[in-house]
Amino acid sequence: MLVVWEDRSCQSMLGLVPLVVEKRYRGLPIRRTGIWRHDYCFLCTPLIARNRTGEVLQCMLEHVRAHKGLSSFVSLYWLAGDSEMMSTVAGKAIPGVVSKVNPRVVSRAMVSSVGNYDDVFLPTINKKKRKELRRNKNRLSELGDLRTRLIDGNSDESVVERAVQDFFDLENQGWKQDQGTAIACDIEHQRYFEACLREGMARGSAHIVSMTLDDETIASVIVFRSLVRTHACTVKIASDYEYKQYSLGSLLMMEATRLAFENDDIQEIDSCAAADHPMINRIWKERKAIVNVDITPIHDCRGAMITLTDYCVGLNQKLKGESK
Repeated sequence: MLVVWEDRSCQSMLGLVPLVVEKRYRGLPIRRTGIWRHDYCFLCTPLIARNRTGEVLQCMLEHVRAHKGLSSFVSLYWLAGDSEMMSTVAGKAIPGVVSKVNPRVVSRAMVSSVGNYDDVFLPTINKKKRKELRRNKNRLSELGDLRTRLIDGNSDESVVERAVQDFFDLENQGWKQDQGTAIACDIEHQRYFEACLREGMARGSAHIVSMTLDDETIASVIVFRSLVRTHACTVKIASDYEYKQYSLGSLLMMEATRLAFENDDIQEIDSCAAADHPMINRIWKERKAIVNVDITPIHDCRGAMITLTDYCVGLNQKLKGESK
């Protein structure tokens, strides 16, 4: 864990960077230093004081080069394409190194939640899809009292407890349970995620959006917000498997989007979903670029090796695609 201080008094922290050494790069035995990433971490930008990114990165790279156990080939993973970190690295602001955007750039669904929901957001969804969602919601409403609820730190403790438990119960069913990908399948993961959620709700930076039918939760999504409250992330979604024919995931995300538009503070929502996610990509049309950057010292032969490796892997993938 690399900690960067303002000065020797260690009173003001500028950066906190968790580092890990990996022994392979794209299948080849090339050691590199990377940013440690937890399974439920959807951005890996290190914690760095605003407008001090260049200084902290310079310090990090100097430390890496001087440390025998680390590799001077550094990979920065899962950076937001529009972040200060990305602009600093790509802008060649750090002397003595060569930075190269890794070709494996992905993009995931997002939405800018500024303006009026009906006028700004709804027109981005094609009429056929809107009609389908409206029909499903009407059919669901015919089964009972359908409601959307927002549970946050201001909610009664009993309401919060039930919402948290309902989420884990819903997520731990269907294909997620069968494939072992539900959070509750790993007790340590559940403890970690629940601690983050409860702490976030207590600080006003997390909430749960739920859909209930006759007061029974049938769908739920966890939303985290940035410290300045302007950015939100929908990190986990769960729905009742018995109602899968009603497109619960899409209906819930529509409700979460509507609530975000009604909140004047939130300007952007990141889905944190896979790039090819079939559900969210149909209703959120904007995309957020997630970028990996490789950094090597100038005149280091590994820079050429990395470039050649990326070219060969890309060519191989292209040839495989053409042969299908």
